[in-house]
Amino acid sequence: MSAPHIQRSLERHFSRSRVVFWYDGKGEWSGDLEQLELDGVEKIQIENNEIGIKFRVLLDEPKQKFLIYVPTERPNDEENWLLDILLSNAEFHADRASLHLQETGLPPEYRNLAEEHASFFSRKDRREALKGQIQQDETHRTIRRRMMAIILKAQDHSLDAILLRLSERLAGAELLDPVDDSFGESGLIDAFWKEVEVQYGYQSSHPSLLDFVIGLFQHNAPLGAEVKTKLRSQAVVFLSRWKDSNSARRSFESLSNRTAIDLNVAASLNQLSDKDLQAIVDAEVDAYELIEQRLVCWFRDGIRERRLKQETRRAIIEKRSRSVWFSKYESLYEALNHGAELLELVDAVGFDVDNLDQGINRYRASWWKIDFHYRKFHGQRRASSQPGLLDEVEEVVEKRYLNGYLAPLATRWETLLDKHETWPPAMQPRSRDFFRQVVKPGAENQQKLFVIISDGFRYECAMELRQRMLKEDRFSAEIDSRLAPLPSYTQLGMAALLPNEVLAISEDSKAAFVDGAPASGSEAREKILNNQSDLKIKVMKAEEFLNLHTKNEGRPLMKEFDVVYIYHNEIDKVGDDLNTEEQTASACDSTIETIIKLVKKATNINASNIMVTADHGFLFRQSKVEDVDCPDAPKDKLIGNPHRRFVTGKGLKTDSTLRVFSAEALGLEGDFEVGITKGIQRLKVRGAGKRYVHGGVMPQEVIVPVVSINKARVSDTRLVDVEIQSFPSRITTMQVAIRLFQKQVVSEAEKTLGRGLEIGIFSPDGELLSDQKSVRFEYTDSEPRNREVIITLTLGHRVSDFNNQNLELRLMEKIGDTSHQKTYETATAKFVKPFETEIDEF
Repeated sequence: MSAPHIQRSLERHFSRSRVVFWYDGKGEWSGDLEQLELDGVEKIQIENNEIGIKFRVLLDEPKQKFLIYVPTERPNDEENWLLDILLSNAEFHADRASLHLQETGLPPEYRNLAEEHASFFSRKDRREALKGQIQQDETHRTIRRRMMAIILKAQDHSLDAILLRLSERLAGAELLDPVDDSFGESGLIDAFWKEVEVQYGYQSSHPSLLDFVIGLFQHNAPLGAEVKTKLRSQAVVFLSRWKDSNSARRSFESLSNRTAIDLNVAASLNQLSDKDLQAIVDAEVDAYELIEQRLVCWFRDGIRERRLKQETRRAIIEKRSRSVWFSKYESLYEALNHGAELLELVDAVGFDVDNLDQGINRYRASWWKIDFHYRKFHGQRRASSQPGLLDEVEEVVEKRYLNGYLAPLATRWETLLDKHETWPPAMQPRSRDFFRQVVKPGAENQQKLFVIISDGFRYECAMELRQRMLKEDRFSAEIDSRLAPLPSYTQLGMAALLPNEVLAISEDSKAAFVDGAPASGSEAREKILNNQSDLKIKVMKAEEFLNLHTKNEGRPLMKEFDVVYIYHNEIDKVGDDLNTEEQTASACDSTIETIIKLVKKATNINASNIMVTADHGFLFRQSKVEDVDCPDAPKDKLIGNPHRRFVTGKGLKTDSTLRVFSAEALGLEGDFEVGITKGIQRLKVRGAGKRYVHGGVMPQEVIVPVVSINKARVSDTRLVDVEIQSFPSRITTMQVAIRLFQKQVVSEAEKTLGRGLEIGIFSPDGELLSDQKSVRFEYTDSEPRNREVIITLTLGHRVSDFNNQNLELRLMEKIGDTSHQKTYETATAKFVKPFETEIDEF
């Protein structure tokens, strides 16, 4: 430290005291004494002249300021002749430790701390960092924790934050033991392990961070080797915060996997019974990724063996949704659940309908769900990281879908079709009347209308779209259906959605015509739309519409046109390609997302009336279709090349493979026949895909959805209410059970939506004292007891500081899409320290 700094420090001392003693044990500042210029201060050096100095200071010059410099260590009090003067005045320290304390703003009583951790205080950047953090109520413990946090650049000086940073270093394999390397030079190792012992109960004759981490995981999930270290409940709280920390999540995963290997957790998990695994689910244990993997396999086996009912499956997924690993395995859980739903529906399905009208209505009411769950099973399975885990379930699902549903449905459907020589049945609305009956009335009275036509968007996909839209605020959605023309393929299906009097297809089926005009392509369709009506209509592709600038291009579009037709093609594009047809389920999910974007884009430019429909649907199976199972197309009398599901020709006859209609019987102009493949058969066609097909007359192909979407001006959704049913008035244990209740069901009709809450126990000043759990309240069950949720929160060691005080249970929820939260509901309880924790502390 420089002489000017010493002078400034002495001046501060003299502003408060008349006499200042300076003990310089090493005599290292004697040469600088003369350089000091202190106004009004006499400098005296002690050289066996204590009595004389005492008389001068107290009697001769009682108002004079004196700096008494002693070039030795301070003597013991009983040997100090000037003790009375010293005690009534001030002592100045110019040793390095004392000067460092002065720089950081710490009082002299922390001198021993500065000396003990001289390496830390020798660095100016650390001294400045510490100075900026010092509070009035500091203790030696808190200051040492601040020093540790500064060394590690931790988020704060809590032990949790310090441990997170150390764990990151351990996980990164930077050091054998980050504690020794980080704190050894500064002399903070013992202080660190003392803190860990006090807060977590960790004790070891040879402590190390890896040993502590292993004990931490064992405490939270006692699997594998015998638990050697008994930790306090704070260990549960810390692990919860570690898992939830975005910055430290990677280190948690790394050390969790490393510990699982060291403890041979896999072997222990393999030995657990169904009852043991259910207990892990109920306790929401998730310390190791292997636990999630084991539970997924258990869940899979329970579904394959048909012993997990819907309520049990729901409860398992609900509890595991709070697992740190759930997002990684969510697709597997969802795929399995959809598979189980499908199996249960197929078990209960019946095809006791007397005519096509009944069959179409039954499909719209319930049969569609089987196709939906089949598609979602395969979509989620393909989206998962481990699709091979579900091979055995896939085999069961595939057999039941094909043999228990599609095949018998096809057989019954063909029997019903035998009663009809024309298509479509007279009682059902037709796609070809869509413009006349839906678009034109909807666009009258200056009601702007957007029509979204998605190629191949079948009925069950539209049902999912409707469900999704009903969850959106201010949106309503209703679904109806129309029957596509035959053959159910793109050219004819798209033409039917235009204003028309006469529909035709070329004899080779490559082109479609409306009133003699070609109907393929955007330009041709826009021309037909504007020539055949008095409305002003614009045709656009989905990508073009999404790229519009909302204000500069979108809103002028609204003013200029009565109707906007938007064409979208993803399902058909993916499905009709031999190289991509396996991805059909994923294409359906992507299509729903795109349509939602289109709808929101339209409403952003002030549209309020939107229709979503399709040209046709499709049949799909994920498993391969062998050529040996595909009959040959007729060898003669064909016009053009055959399709998988239909052919065109002259002189065609109905047989075991084809059901033949004249063009006139299908409402088409022309002198030829169309042969529609019976049931779910696919014809042999070189180079074409066989899994995704359309063109036939199965309900999945011809029942075309019409979804009406409107946006209101005022909010019409509400979140379900959640109440705290059970929370103790006195907390006397470190484990607190809480019962919560979802008061309303999640309902499309009522537009009640689920609510997500973060739940924890807080101190009176707002400090989180427990682990924190996320819960989604999304139950649709009308039975109240099935909407109850019981969670257990674990209190940490810090709660002991709030003995006999009221703690607050807080249910918190996010504010919109932000990271901020607000309090949803609270309850209070008095904490009474459990006696066993007091014994531990003693």
